[in-house]
Amino acid sequence: MNFLVDAQLPPALAARLCAAGHAAVHVTQVLPGNAPDIDLLRGLDSGALVVELR
Repeated sequence: MNFLVDAQLPPALAARLCAAGHAAVHVTQVLPGNAPDIDLLRGLDSGALVVELR
């Protein structure tokens, strides 16, 4: 499973997902922290899940 962890969550969450055998990256590793959500959506792999808070 591929995960993209959103900016309001800690980068350690992506590290924990990786340790559990998943492919995970924190959004700040691929985009500036203040990037608009549309940039995030444009860059998503079609099989990735976004982890965010609501």
